[in-house]
Order: sequence, then structure tokens, then C-alpha cells
Amino acid sequence: MNSLKHISVLLFFLVSSFVGSSQVVDDFLPKTIILKVKEAYRNNCTENEIKHINFQKISNEINVVELKKIFPNHRQELNKKLVDLSLIYQLNYDSNISEKEVISKLKKASIFQYVELYIVPQLAYTPSDTNAADPLKNWHLTMTNAFNAWDINKGDTNVVIGITDTGWDETHPDLLGNCKKNYADPINGIDDDNDGYVDNYMGWDMGEEDNSAQYNTSAHGVHVTGLAAAVTDNVTGIASIGFNSKFLPIKISDATGALTKAYQGVVYAADHGCFTINCSWGSYTAGLFQKDVIDYATINKGCLVIGACGNDDGETMFYPAGYESVLTVAASEQSDFKKNNSNYGYYVDISAPGEAMWSTYYTGSYGYNGGTSMAAPVVAGAAAVVKAQFPSYSNQQVAAQLRATADDMNPLNLTYFDKLGNGRLDLFDALSTSAQFVELISKTFTDNNNQIFEAGDTVRISGTYLNYLSAITGLNVTLSSLSSFVNVIDGTTALPSLSSLEQVDNATDPFLVEVLSGAGSNEEILFKATISNGSYTINEYFTMLINPNFINITENQVSSTITSIGRIGYLDAGNTIGLGFSYNGEQLLYEAGLMVGDGTTRVADVVRGLSGQDNDFSSAQNVMFNPPYVSAIDLIGQFDDSPLLPTPIDLSVEHNAYAYSSAPDDKYIIVTYNLKNNGITPLTNLHVGLFADWDIQDAYKNKSGYDALRKMGYVHSLEPDTIYAAIKLLSASTAYNYSIDYVSGGAGGVDMNGGFTTAEKFTTIATNRLNAGAPNGQDVMHVVSSGNFTLNPGEGQIISFAIIAGDSLSDIQASADAAQTKYIDVIGIEELTDKNESLVFPNPTTGKIAIKSDEMIEYITLKNVLGETLKKFNTVQLDISNYPNGVYFIEVKTKNGVFSTKLLKVGE
Repeated sequence: MNSLKHISVLLFFLVSSFVGSSQVVDDFLPKTIILKVKEAYRNNCTENEIKHINFQKISNEINVVELKKIFPNHRQELNKKLVDLSLIYQLNYDSNISEKEVISKLKKASIFQYVELYIVPQLAYTPSDTNAADPLKNWHLTMTNAFNAWDINKGDTNVVIGITDTGWDETHPDLLGNCKKNYADPINGIDDDNDGYVDNYMGWDMGEEDNSAQYNTSAHGVHVTGLAAAVTDNVTGIASIGFNSKFLPIKISDATGALTKAYQGVVYAADHGCFTINCSWGSYTAGLFQKDVIDYATINKGCLVIGACGNDDGETMFYPAGYESVLTVAASEQSDFKKNNSNYGYYVDISAPGEAMWSTYYTGSYGYNGGTSMAAPVVAGAAAVVKAQFPSYSNQQVAAQLRATADDMNPLNLTYFDKLGNGRLDLFDALSTSAQFVELISKTFTDNNNQIFEAGDTVRISGTYLNYLSAITGLNVTLSSLSSFVNVIDGTTALPSLSSLEQVDNATDPFLVEVLSGAGSNEEILFKATISNGSYTINEYFTMLINPNFINITENQVSSTITSIGRIGYLDAGNTIGLGFSYNGEQLLYEAGLMVGDGTTRVADVVRGLSGQDNDFSSAQNVMFNPPYVSAIDLIGQFDDSPLLPTPIDLSVEHNAYAYSSAPDDKYIIVTYNLKNNGITPLTNLHVGLFADWDIQDAYKNKSGYDALRKMGYVHSLEPDTIYAAIKLLSASTAYNYSIDYVSGGAGGVDMNGGFTTAEKFTTIATNRLNAGAPNGQDVMHVVSSGNFTLNPGEGQIISFAIIAGDSLSDIQASADAAQTKYIDVIGIEELTDKNESLVFPNPTTGKIAIKSDEMIEYITLKNVLGETLKKFNTVQLDISNYPNGVYFIEVKTKNGVFSTKLLKVGE
């Protein structure tokens, strides 16, 4: 429920989980994919079909055997603030293509909002000896003060707890009486209530698709059900904390016990009147489908979802417990210590008993079990009773009431200080206390500059505070951090009086934080915000990202992201971090990055490989702003190829980026790479290129071409009003363009359908294939490169490109010409290496020049700005008096390679 528990990572665009991945490997259904179709393609969708040519092509490739809507009874949600589940599909296929590659193919169809693995959650419990004799079988009821609480309220039969689990025991005498009956659909073989489920009189089996939620392989759900809502005060078995509350059994496991329909079960509970939904299960993998489901239940339907935080004695986020608006539960022992294997973290909201829990079990019996699986239903039952006591409370207010009245566990759990939520559940206090609860629900970070927080910046942090419960006055908020990489300059602010459900922000009095030096890339700074008025205190935690290894460029009509590791557009292989490459708001790019190689067995790059993503570059200096600017924004960074195994090329690469805000230079970004040989032997046959997988409008109707005059490869769609995207070589060196058909067999070129090998990569940066996508369009890619360089130890070579977008071929040609002019007149002057600066003297010249070199010169070439050869010389004394004033390039050929420099001819 706590909007801060999912420790916020400040990124500068859309992103959920940026860093930190669990070491626990979650299960997923093989050859099964979750899809959500974009709203624009709703008319292409039926219950079992997606009628779009892009999807149909992929379906044939991967051999789709089944496609079906996961929620076929859901209709379009017209309220844009609510979650729409009506366009989510489950796809099953039968081919040897990996799930990851299938996801990649489907994403390129450009008709899906998201494409994901089908994650199968695990139960969050630790089996115990069911024969153990324990006289304190109701210890958790005593610990949570339930007996006293029931003097105030015993719950209401109209408040229903949805139990999404492995099923219940229909014959158990301590459960049957509290099962919520659906009298509108009696068992008669007819769907009387027209909800899409025939005879769902006592819950539903999602996993095996029938009307019996009876457990089969695992009685986990039976145990969970009893803790939340066993029949109480019936002189039988156990008492449940929920007392009179009803439960709805929703079996989410299949015949093997796998939780194959966990999130579908949540939707069923939400759609069938449950206020509280218990999830004693989860996984360490987040997903947009999962989040959609949780948001649907909590936002659309107003349910309170309870999530167990897992049992690995770790701090890694566990889902669905880790999602916004879920009330996250850790487990405690009889002593109020954290249960030995319970997970923990700042994202936990509350703790509850979860050790040696006595509850309903197999075939009408009772037994012990433990874990956060058992703690969660205790909270779910308590939440139902609180809802009965405060019927007007929303899901968030019920959660706030439980948290605000929990008993502090910090003194006994100093190792886990503030990582077990607000404390251990106390139901009596939750029913009897006029509680106060203020929460920091959102944050804003700014440095009033570039929003890239690095050493020397002062960051202003403001937040929005919401009072969920009783009116409160006199609040102050204090910000602190234990990080050595920040200094809190101003860490206090005062809040005005807040009535119930009133919110306020401190934008006029923000916190001031100075960023210090010494932090690494993507360092997360943990902050604690203490909200207090003396009698009321709560600590909230959040993080801020400093020293990000990427910067977004949004200065003109094209927007993109420059990373510190050679990728362009996106930092990660999943395309979640970065802006891609968009033109006037339309996304054009799937993947792009630098490739450098000297043969068919050695290419350093950061694009897709034989399997997965290659990551052959490592940041030596994160990309950063580089004033004084020669453009609207200048960036600089440095990386090397040390991760390339087993044998790096031994290159360091200083890279720059430039973007201009006004015409005719507002439709391109210039990127330059200064490669230096850091090894002890010469590098020969070196080639450098940019790979780009453009997906323009309909990606399966794309074509690529080459403008030799401008050394520019381009891609466009065959659809009307297409956009063009291009890469142009700006350097005065030999250009190559390799166009790729992304089809089985490669249509005569390299075949990337089974992966992108090192040999294929070198082919694309060292040879020409000028066109792809003929005659009717195809999914295409291209590489624009330059090469056959020789670099002696310590020597360098600058290769520069313009990345362009426009409305037509003539439009990108005009931008290409403008970029060439800008590069020659402004940027190129800044990029001359020390070695090349001294090649020509004098420079500028009125006509006569001399060439200086310590090496034996074979010949000298004079070229114009387009790279065309004007004249070759066999002497080191040159006279270009007869040529017009302007910019030229001098290339000097020696036995060790070709060195070039810019020459400016001026009038006398």
C-alpha cells in the first residue's frame, strides 16, 4: 500500500526497475507468451485472433498453436484512468525458437503494448511438521490482540476475502460455513448470472477451468483459508481472525500444483465482490501484465490486495507484494522477532505472525505451517474486520489503519530497523484507535539544470503528502541520508494542518541536497524522510539515482539517448531505459550501437549476438555534458573494449555527441568516435560502424537504400506518409553500407534469423550490400561504416556519423548536407588528433603547404568535403592555389596506414 515501499529510482524517462535483479530464478511457462495489444489495433482483435499482417507473419514463423484472450469477458475501459484488461492475450507456440527470441520478434510487430514471459509464481510458505504438539495453537490470535478486538467487531458476512491459492477443502467442517455462495448461479449446468463461468456457486478453479476449487496436489490453500476466515465460535477446530468474514475460494494451480493462473485469480476475485484479496505466493520477476492486474484490482475495483513478501531471508523485491498499492506482509515469531527466513525490506508495510501456525489442513484435519504465506492471510482477515468497523474506508484507508496501529518491532529487530513495516499487526488497536497516517505519495527531483545528478549539483527534492486518516497538525518532515556521496544542505520542511484525505506538497520549501564526488555509475542514494509532530512519527524511504551512464537528447525534432557503453537509443537490451530514436514523437528505432572489428573472429560491439546481447564495451568515463557547447548540447564520454573475451582489441574510445536546436540542423544528431590503439602491436584491417534496426511504421514493410554521394544509408516504410531514418558517415574516409533482410536465409545477405555471429558482424562493417526489403518491404536493418584502418600503438582514428530523421528522401538529404557542413566548419576542427594536427603547415593556407611526417610517405590525396578525390601528389610540397577557397581534406598514405586532416584554404 505504501507508495514509497517500492524504493523509487529517479530516472529521466519512463522506467520501472532500473537496477538490482534477484538472484532467484523464477519459473515460467515454456513456449508461452503474454501479449497486450495497443488500443489503436483493437479492431484487429477477436477472442482468439489478432488480424494483423505483422502478427500473422510471426505466427507462421513460430508456429502458434493457441491464442486466446486471458480475460475474454472484459470489455473496453473507456475511462483512461482505469486499467483495461480486454486486449491481453496468452500465446502458445510450438517451435524450437527460444522464448526470448519470440518476444523480440513480437515486439518488432509494433502492435503490442508489452510482450512478456508467462511467469509462474511460487508458494510463499515453509512446511512444518503437521504432527507437532503445541499447546499454544492460537498464539497468533493472542499476539494480534484478536480476542479483545472481537469485543468491538467480529466482522461482517458482506465483506469477502478472496483466497487465491491451491484450493480449499469443500468438506472441511471449519470452512464450509464461511464460504461465500453465489446464489445467482446455482449448480444446474447453466451460466445463470452470465459472468462467463458455469455453476461457480462456491468459487472457481482457474487452473483447471472448472467450478470446483477443491485442492488436489497441495493443501497450502486450505491452511491459508483457515487462518483468514475459518468458521469461528462453532465449537469446532480453530478460530480465524476474520471471524464472521466470508471467503471466496479461487484455485489458481493446475493439476500438477503449479500456480499457472495466479493473476487471473486476482481478477476473478476482484470481479466477484472481494474486498480483500490474499496472495500467499509470488516471484522475483516483475511484469507489466502482473502490474496491470494489480492496478485493475486496486484502482478499478477498489480491492485491498495482500501480498506475502517471500521466505528467502533476503531483501530482494518479491511480487505481487512489491507492486504499488499492495499491502506487503513479513512474518514474525512468538517473540516478535522476524521469522528466521522471512524476507524484509523498506518496501514491507506490516508484519504478522507466521511461525508454527495451526490451521485447517488435509481432509478435514488441522496442522502446522509457517512462512509469510501464513502471515498474509492473518492480515487479510484482520483487514476484513477493519472494513466492517469502518465501512466507508477505501482500500488504502484500511491499509493505513492497520499500519498506523501496528506494534513497533524495531527495538527487538535492530538488524532489520524499519524493514519489517510499521510493526506487527494489532487488531484491537486497529478497531479502537482514531489513528493518524500521513504518507509521502510522490516525489519531484530537480537540479534546475539538466536533470543529470552528478558531483557538484544541488538537487531540490519536494514531495506530495497525503493524510489518509484523522486530521493532523504540526507536522515537520526531516530528510536524511547515510550515503557519503551526498550532503543534505536543507533537510527540514513544515507541513500545514491536514484533514482526512487532504494532500499537500512542499514545492515552495524543497529539501536541498548536494551531490558529492566519488560515486560510481548509477549509484542509488537512499534517503529517509521522517514525518513527525512529536506524538506521531513515521519514516519513509526512497532513492535517487546519481551518475547515470546515459543522457537523453531532446534538443530538436529528433530525440534519443546516448549511453556510456556504445549503445544508442536504449541502455538495456529490453528497451526499457532510453528514448530510442524518435522523430516528432514517433518512435523509429528498435536497437542501435557501435561495432568495431579487425576480422571475422573479433568484433567488439553492444548489439544482439548469437544468443542474447553482446556487451563488449565498458565505461571508463560516463557520458556527461561537455561545455562550452558548440551545439545546443555537447556530450563526451569514454569507454574501452576490455569486456571483449577472450582477446580484446585493446581500444579506448572517446565519444562525443552534438545536437542543434534550429533549422537546417534540427533533424539530426552527430556522434563521433575517437579510437586509440592502447595495445603494443599495430592494428590492421580495422573497421568501425553503426548498426541500426529501424522499425518505421509497419516494420515489415521497410526498405533500405544507399546514397553514395552522401555516404548515407537510409530506411523507410512503403506505407504512405512514411518517415525516413538514416546514418551518414561524416568522416573523410571510405564508406561502407550493408543492408540486412531480417528473414530466414537472409535473402542473399547475412542471415540473422538464428542470431548475429561475429563473422556476420564483420561482414556487415567491411563489405557492401546496398539495398534490402525489395520488392514489397521487409523487416530490415543496416550498418554504415568506414574502414581498413591501421593504427599503430598509441595512434588514433576519428570516425563520425550523423543520425538523421525526416519526412522524405530529399528531407534527409538536406539534413545530411547540413550535418556535413556543420561537421566540417565546427565540430571537425575540435576533433583533430595531435598526430594529425601537425601533418599540414600552414593551416589555414593561401595555397602552398608542406606535409610533415616521421614515416615514409607513399602518396598524398586532396579530397573535397564529400570525400571525392581531387588530386594525388607524390611530393610533400603541395600547391592548391588554383582551387577555390573552402574546406578540404588531406590524406597521407604511409606503410602504416592512412592519416587525414582538415585543411582550410583562404584568400590572400
